[in-house]
Amino acid sequence: MQEKTQEEFLRVMLNNLSNTEDKSPNSFSYDILSAAAIVFEDFQRIILELFKKFDVMNLEDEELDARVLQIAGIKRKQATQSTGEVTITGIPKTVIPKETIFLAGSVEFTIDQDYVIPESGNIIVAVKSVVHGGDANVLPNAIDKISPQIMGVDNISNAKKIMNGYDQETDDDLRERYLEKLLHPPKAGNPAHYKLWATEVDGIWNAKVFRTWQGGGTVKVVVIGLNRKAVGPDLIEKVKKHILEEAPIRYESLTVESATTKKVKVDVKIKLTQNANLIEVKEEIKDRIEKYFYSISFKENIVSYAKVGAEILKVNGVSDYDELKLNGSIGNVNMKETEVPEIESLGVIMSE
Repeated sequence: MQEKTQEEFLRVMLNNLSNTEDKSPNSFSYDILSAAAIVFEDFQRIILELFKKFDVMNLEDEELDARVLQIAGIKRKQATQSTGEVTITGIPKTVIPKETIFLAGSVEFTIDQDYVIPESGNIIVAVKSVVHGGDANVLPNAIDKISPQIMGVDNISNAKKIMNGYDQETDDDLRERYLEKLLHPPKAGNPAHYKLWATEVDGIWNAKVFRTWQGGGTVKVVVIGLNRKAVGPDLIEKVKKHILEEAPIRYESLTVESATTKKVKVDVKIKLTQNANLIEVKEEIKDRIEKYFYSISFKENIVSYAKVGAEILKVNGVSDYDELKLNGSIGNVNMKETEVPEIESLGVIMSE
């Protein structure tokens, strides 16, 4: 639709008048049609805005939520709490009350039931983050404080990562899931149906489905988190439970697994531009490679040597690079269909 200005609307209307009419400025016809042209231009703006909203690619936030729900019955995935375990050591029979707060820096975790330290002097408790989102995930041994202090508690620690905290689904991811459903409609328990059921679970971004992988009637579903990384056992169990609620399949015939991680060591020599800071450059190189890995996760089966090099050259402060190696070699890194890439280490040194 070609947009017209007020002057163009006026010109079209004047041209449609009979030649006997006075069309000069300040004439009756000219003034009346000028006023109408202003209104037409306003209506045109409204119509064009509405026209754009027919394309889901132009929608954001609540408007996008409403559209994909109305058309495809898809809801945006909400941010999730991280979950894990904390080991408490102390005097037997010490009570750890429900809603006690455990701290990893400023990140708070809590418990949803009372616990009592047994005669062994230690107990493992299930914790969940108070806040939702990816910032609630913490590394092993990050939890080291308790609030309020409890007499009889000597030490607290998390031996494993506290994970499964995911940010709210982005507009881009929601659009992609919406288009996937329209382009590959699920029906009668086909692979697209299993993929739909798996990706309906908060925290799951995508899934791959393998039929008859262990004989007739068996299905394996491999999932990846919204952060494009492997997911934990708690989330795996949620996915399996949800699929079993919907799918015409027996428990023993369904396998749900997490994607596995393909570790990639990146080593490179770089030449810096004048006044560039090596530490800042290294951070940006890491950020760009991680974003590239994010973009190909569960979509491509190779880490491209050329594309990693291209990302390095995009970094402010890098004028050139040499001796780029991925996992010690010059070339692409192959991945299995169920693997996602992750930087294992990044070695960046200045070339002479």
